[in-house]
Formats: sequence, C-alpha cells, structure tokens
Amino acid sequence: MAPDSVDEGRDHGLAGFLAPAAGSLALSLLLAPLGGHPYDMEVWLKTGRLMAEGRDIYSPPDHIGYPPSWAYICLAAYYVYTALGEQAWRVAVKLPLLVLVPLTAYEVYKLTGRYECYIITLCSGPLYLVSSVWGQINVVSAYFAVRFLRKLERNSLRGVLDLSASLSFKPIYVILLPYLAASYGPRRFAAALPLLASIPAAVTAATIAAGRASLETFLDTMYYQPMRLELTGYGLMNIWSFLALFPQYRPNPLASQVWIPVIAALGIYLGRRGCPPPRAALALLAAYMALYPWVSEATLLDACVLAAPLIARGIDARPLALLVAAGTLFNVLNGGLKMLGGLSRVASEVYLRYGGLIWMLRGIMGLVCTVFSLCLLAEAIHPAPREAYRRSS
Repeated sequence: MAPDSVDEGRDHGLAGFLAPAAGSLALSLLLAPLGGHPYDMEVWLKTGRLMAEGRDIYSPPDHIGYPPSWAYICLAAYYVYTALGEQAWRVAVKLPLLVLVPLTAYEVYKLTGRYECYIITLCSGPLYLVSSVWGQINVVSAYFAVRFLRKLERNSLRGVLDLSASLSFKPIYVILLPYLAASYGPRRFAAALPLLASIPAAVTAATIAAGRASLETFLDTMYYQPMRLELTGYGLMNIWSFLALFPQYRPNPLASQVWIPVIAALGIYLGRRGCPPPRAALALLAAYMALYPWVSEATLLDACVLAAPLIARGIDARPLALLVAAGTLFNVLNGGLKMLGGLSRVASEVYLRYGGLIWMLRGIMGLVCTVFSLCLLAEAIHPAPREAYRRSS
C-alpha cells in the first residue's frame, strides 16, 4: 500500500468487496456468450486445436500474436468446445478474463488502499467491452502489471516476476522497462533481467520442446510480424489512421518506430525524476497509445486500470473519459459492431454501404484519440493538487 493512502476497505467489510465482484461476474457471464471479435475468436479456437494436435501454433497465416502462455488457456477451452459446443467454448475461453476483472480491481485497491479505486475499476466499461464481449486478453497483462507496480512502490524486486508473467501473455508492458532501468540503476536492473525473462522464456521453451512451436515462427511472430502490421498504412486508434486518409501518405519504416525512442526517453526521464510508479506507468501507456502505429482499442482497458489509482489521488479524469469515448467510437467505426453476434450481418452491410464515410470518420477519430492520449499523458506526469501539497509539506 502506498504510504500516503488510507485503508478504507476495512469500513466496507468482506461484503463490500464480494457483492460488487459478484455483480461484475454476473454481467460478464451475461455478455460473454453474446459476441466476440470474429478474428480473435477464430484464432483462439484454431490455437486450441493446434495445441491439442501437437502442431506449431505460429504456423498458420492467421495465428496467435503473443508468447504462448495464452495458448494453454485456448487448449483447455478447446476441450470444452469438443465436449459441449461453441457457445460453451465462448464462455470457457473468456472465463479467465471474466474472473480477472474483479481481481484486477482488487489489486488496484491494494495498490492505493482506497475503496473507491476498487469501485472505479469495476465500473469501467472497457473492462467488459474488451474482456467479456471482445474476448481480448489485456486484462491478464494488466492484472500482473498492477501487482508489479504495487511491489515496485515498496521497492521490492519480487514484483519483477509479476511483470515477467504479464509479458508472457501480452508484451505491452515492455514499455515500462526504460522506467524500471532508470529507477533501479544499472546494477540492480541487470540483476532483475534474468527474473524478467524467466517466465516468457520458460513457457516458450516448454512449448517449443513439446513441438507446438518453433523458434523460427516464434521469432517471426514476436519481431517481424508487428513491423509488417505497422507498415500496412492503415493505422489504428491514433494519428496513424488519420495520416492514412491522405493519398500521398506512404508508411515509412523509420517514422513508424518513432514511439520507441520517445518511450525510452520518457521512461528514463520519469525514472530519474523519481516519478511514482502508477504515474509513470500511465504516462508511458498514454505515449504508447498516441504513437504506436498498431495500437488496439483493447488498450482502453489498460488505460482505465492504470488511471484508477490516480483518479483517487486527484488527477482530472476528463482526459480519460474523453479518450474512452473517442476510442469506443473508433472501435465502432473500425468494425466493432461485428463483435455482437446478432448484429454482425447487419453491421457488415452498413460497413460495406458507407465504407468511404466510415473510413474518413475513423481516421478523424484516430487523431482525436491521439489528442486525448497526450492530454492524459500531461495529466499523469503533473502532480495533482493534493499530492503537490503533501510534497511541499
């Protein structure tokens, strides 16, 4: 718990945590069978089948784009598919995500000691859109990232294992490494690197040894496939989709990687400045969302989780609210309605009929998302009035 926080959870008792968690699970279980991102659901099912057959999960043209930890969840869910059919499988493959929503909220509470952070996190719409409806796995990485931040605030090296677990599912929080290096210093960071690599390396090595992946296809997925996506020219939820509106725009390999030196410089600056871990994490995520060419709308979940501790500490929540609104609209314009099974056919017809207009609005909303991401970045690194007062005292 942060030293300046107050443990308000005791006033609410066990029921104060279990009742909202039960409501969260009930809502998630209601939403889970109703939809799913068509591409991701197909990949999760295909990955489970390949795992069951002992084949390379990275070999098909469309395959899982992360380290293989999630593939084992897909394998377990695939056995449900073979036994009970597609609807039961849809719930089974999302079930770890549904459970992790309240668990992540509880980790946010433990990070801050503020009960309202627990409620704020549980009431964040993107957690349910991304986990329960979409079926994307950001909540897994976010859960372990919050655990890491909590232990980092206590200056504990054990938290590095939580960051390692986060990276083994979805490596988005690699953006924290420059900050960690600057905070720890060269010697301590060097000592942390084996711990940081331990879980992704162990899971990947075990998967390759079992014949369910090869080193060549794994490296292609982790390093070369992202570059190919970034150079498609379509862009996703930021300024890159706006640039794609202009006929003269051509993707540039160097320009598409500008986010890397920016994240590195920002992380080192925040680490040397002694910026608290929750603030630094949100600032780095906001910079990533503003600049990474292939940033997914699922990253809105991460923004809500990382912002919740700071909202309780006094930052202005409006940039986050505007970013979530703009990102949700971008998702709708980017084919998001296809995630709702009952609307999928109608949505496809609408996207085909009004494709030109939707493409233009999508690009404009990408620019809007970048503006609000930068506003969130500024808010994250600027001390809130209460925090500034405590420092001056």
